[in-house]
Amino acid sequence: MLWLGVVTAVPETFDGTALPAGWVTAGGLWQVADGVLTQTDRAAAGAYAWDTRQAWGDGLVRVRFRAAAAGRGVRAAGIVFRAVDSRSGYYVHFDGGNQQVILVRQTAAQSWHEVHRQRQVALPLEAWHQAEVAARGGHFEVRLNGALVASGDDPTFAVGYVGLRAGQGTVSFDDFAVEAAPATAQEFRLMSDPNDYSALPRVAGSSFQAVTPGGFFPVLVTLRDGSLGAVVRGGAPHIGRAGRLDWLHSTDGGRTWSPTRVLVDSGWDDRNPALGCLSDGSLVCAYSEAQSYNAEGKFDHQAGLYLGKVTRSTDGGRTWSAPQPLATEWFDELSPYGRIIELADGTALLPAYSWPRGDGQPAVGNLSRAPGGRPAVLLRSRDQGRTWGDPSIVADGFNEFSVAALPDGRVLAALRDWQGAVSTMESADGGRTWSQPRLVTQPGVHPADVVALDAQTVLLVCGLRLQPKGVVAWLSTDAGRTFAPESRALLAWDALNGDCGYPSVQPLPDGQLAVLYYAVGTVDHEAEQAVCRVLRLSDLRAALAGGAQ
Repeated sequence: MLWLGVVTAVPETFDGTALPAGWVTAGGLWQVADGVLTQTDRAAAGAYAWDTRQAWGDGLVRVRFRAAAAGRGVRAAGIVFRAVDSRSGYYVHFDGGNQQVILVRQTAAQSWHEVHRQRQVALPLEAWHQAEVAARGGHFEVRLNGALVASGDDPTFAVGYVGLRAGQGTVSFDDFAVEAAPATAQEFRLMSDPNDYSALPRVAGSSFQAVTPGGFFPVLVTLRDGSLGAVVRGGAPHIGRAGRLDWLHSTDGGRTWSPTRVLVDSGWDDRNPALGCLSDGSLVCAYSEAQSYNAEGKFDHQAGLYLGKVTRSTDGGRTWSAPQPLATEWFDELSPYGRIIELADGTALLPAYSWPRGDGQPAVGNLSRAPGGRPAVLLRSRDQGRTWGDPSIVADGFNEFSVAALPDGRVLAALRDWQGAVSTMESADGGRTWSQPRLVTQPGVHPADVVALDAQTVLLVCGLRLQPKGVVAWLSTDAGRTFAPESRALLAWDALNGDCGYPSVQPLPDGQLAVLYYAVGTVDHEAEQAVCRVLRLSDLRAALAGGAQ
């Protein structure tokens, strides 16, 4: 036993209905009931509770914990010690999902540095465990149920505050105690973390699994009869030659979905769909046939091209025409994305990002603005999607983007840049010329879908690959001119893997919204899947106004 001191903090048994005075939290959803402190957000990768009343030096911290078996992910409990602030200190990670114990140092610059990892430690879920960490100088020892399970050395922090941590699970704590030497330290500070969106309001709604396995890169549209249709990627993970495109359909606002039907499967990687339902009821799906796989079957952009293709359905998605090449006279490669929209004059706009031809072909439209670049472009159709051409550049330096036709005649675009952030731009001439980009998100919050809900209200939804992973929304009340930080709310927060998002949204006739997104594992289902989140616009407004969620 490292610690031989006698000073003992008053044990904390978490009686009452709230955290004791002096405790603060960040991330997750914490509650006190029946003498137990529980973190209940199963998707929270790192949720913290600190006792900020006293800093401590050498000594030990002990607690009893139990991680519930429900859900997926690591389902980990943690003891925090020598925390200088909310982003700097040490913790012990008792990983029930992987049966291991890890000593971690974290700083604002490096959130995870392993001091020691011990695998194959028995941590049965649903059972109560007694854990403690002892620290003397820069040496640490971790005990679980009385047995030494890990030790390590790190001199970075000598004193600090103590607390608890939970990750990806419902984790309960009881009988927290400290036996240590009191120390003098600066007042504990909750540091802002730009990569943590946990404090945003969360909008109530219902989640419905649309398809599993598969469901990547969904694009959702409303059909002429009011039902919902979507195209998703199946057959392979995010990358894979066996990728294909599937069609699915819902007649009850996204609550139940038809079995998937293969839309296209060329034998190459069919991916990156764009989808639209035009005014005559026809459906148009544009996509990339990625031939960029080498002889070993591995993705290699030098091995082949992204060929733009397009297909069309006139029977609500039951059958599709033979795919045709798309805009090959202007682009060596083309990657469509998102929703195909129709302007008031009947012109359809197809968003894509591209590699203009490099063989000396004459420039078309404003394509000469980006010789040799990879711009975001629009293609146009004036015959209900039968033929496409008349390209124009939206902006250089962007790729996946969404467009919306606004009631005042403007076209609004939300574009992902190559660093993974989203900006908006607008056009007053049908997408020919554009305003300068206005940055909305930070890297890791992408890509976007944008929809006009009425003359003043525009909804922007983005995949959230930070914390918590899922979908975040902005609600603009000035016709899409601004998307302020205070207008953000979480629509989904249950993904366990950063490979998630690509949300696609459609308003429903009863004042609700359907948001289709994908996740490679959620708290309730470990496989890749597309999830349809159905929520009320009024609940989103209330959440942003600070009302009941």
